[in-house]
Amino acid sequence: MPYEQSWQMISDARRILMTTHVRPDGDGLGSLAALLEAMTALGKDVRVVLPSAPGPMYLFLHGLDRFEVLDRDVTPDRLPVDWDLLLIVDTCTWAQLGPLEPLVHNYAGRIVVIDHHQTRDDLEHVGLVDAGAAACSPMVLRLLEAGGAAITPTMAESLFVSLASDTGWYRFPNVTPEVFRLAAHLQELGADPDGVYERLYQSASPGRMRLLGEALSTLTISPEGDVACFWVSGEMFRTAGAEQWDTENLINETQTIAGIVVSILLVEQEGGAIRVSLRSKRDVDVASVAASFGGGGHARAAGCTLTGPLPEARRAVLDAVGDAMGRTVSPAD
Repeated sequence: MPYEQSWQMISDARRILMTTHVRPDGDGLGSLAALLEAMTALGKDVRVVLPSAPGPMYLFLHGLDRFEVLDRDVTPDRLPVDWDLLLIVDTCTWAQLGPLEPLVHNYAGRIVVIDHHQTRDDLEHVGLVDAGAAACSPMVLRLLEAGGAAITPTMAESLFVSLASDTGWYRFPNVTPEVFRLAAHLQELGADPDGVYERLYQSASPGRMRLLGEALSTLTISPEGDVACFWVSGEMFRTAGAEQWDTENLINETQTIAGIVVSILLVEQEGGAIRVSLRSKRDVDVASVAASFGGGGHARAAGCTLTGPLPEARRAVLDAVGDAMGRTVSPAD
């Protein structure tokens, strides 16, 4: 069975390298934090290297001070390559591994992936993959329990962050009775929901709030009232005094508008690339839209990256969303 096989691979490994996707979120970071604590308790030599920096709202996670960021804390040429096992959390696609992709290629057959996205590649891995799972935390918890690892209060809180993040604080369509049972179990093990909520959703920077105002000034809505599209330019970041991580969950603001089914957020990156986030309340599979541009994700939450300029990327995404909806989508300018 995959859990027993995965745990055996972990047990047999002395040196373990762990990572997640670019622009790491609460699911990947929370799962890694719990795994790092468990692996360290087992006496493993463990290192967590992220392909890009996490947002400051996650700094409260136990053990996050041990996480390294590629090209900030360690350069690729300084990163050892003699690991016994590579453990990847919350992605199973080459595109989401960013600058770590070349290193991952070296570990074919010595990779364990824990993921719940419907978009995935063959990383020549052992996979704990469940596209029906709300987050990675249910699989991480099952893996740790299968190995007899003790779940500490800090591990429980990390896994609670994972679960809460990918369910939008238990309000997304992926929430099931099992999700609430798991949340209750993690609280019983020591997670503090009130404290987690404050840190995740009530700790925004002033720059983020200014950036939200800038972004909403670009908002357009289709004549049918069901598609919202807005964007953030490099100039807006400078004007607002905001950072790239300040856009996390920004797309959810337009999902609060009555009648909106699909939300689109385009964010200009340094170098001219355009990062696109897609959300759908129902009916429209935005993972298929993202996949048409080389991205992926879930049916209700997905993303991709396009080349600029921003107006052309916006038009291309709107056309793809229109194809998915069976009509032309033309938000008024």
